[in-house]
Amino acid sequence: MSIFHCVCGVVNDDEAPDASCVAYPLPAFIAAESRVVASVAAFFAADSGVARAGWLAAHFGMDYPTDECDRVVVEDIVSREFNDGFIAMFRCLSCGRVWLCDPITNEGHRFAPSEARPTPS
Repeated sequence: MSIFHCVCGVVNDDEAPDASCVAYPLPAFIAAESRVVASVAAFFAADSGVARAGWLAAHFGMDYPTDECDRVVVEDIVSREFNDGFIAMFRCLSCGRVWLCDPITNEGHRFAPSEARPTPS
């Protein structure tokens, strides 16, 4: 469980419903999708015991269990590819502020609904 401290004084659990999400720049998302598809296809192409073990070791390292079921392997492929390149967003469930975490500097930037500027019409 992770927590974040809001300037309003509330400590939020980022795993609470509606408290956090991630956003991907579209090019990063499309690239991750492509890598997932290619990796899943390669995994299923390596369907024999030796080929499967070799693919798992090459993709995840020598310590990855060779007897994992297909569902777990596919889940690990997806998790690995989508674990990078995103912008983390957290919402304070007390005051409604939204925090964006810069993926490069890991610094948080806040936006409060009351700080919004009207869009010119």
